[in-house]
Amino acid sequence: MSKQAPSRRQVLAGLAGGVIALPGAARAFSVEPLDAGSAELYRNACLARNPLYHDDLVKEVVALLDGEGVEMTPDAVRQALSAASCPYCGCNLAEVADAAPGS
Repeated sequence: MSKQAPSRRQVLAGLAGGVIALPGAARAFSVEPLDAGSAELYRNACLARNPLYHDDLVKEVVALLDGEGVEMTPDAVRQALSAASCPYCGCNLAEVADAAPGS
């Protein structure tokens, strides 16, 4: 009796099954926090496009709070800003507000 060579589909299915069976084998993508140097590069690139963008975001969060009828105490504003971040560079808006003159 002659043995038949496995088809391409059978070989690929076997390889896929082997990769799935190995724990931690496929780690092609992982999410890690930015280091300080990378975070600074993202922030500079974000601000180079529009220097006032972060200030506008802070004003928008404050306006949303005001529109929702939230009591506008400094602690409430600070708490809301600490929960928000820039969608482009990821910096915390509470830090932006602290760095702004006259905050």
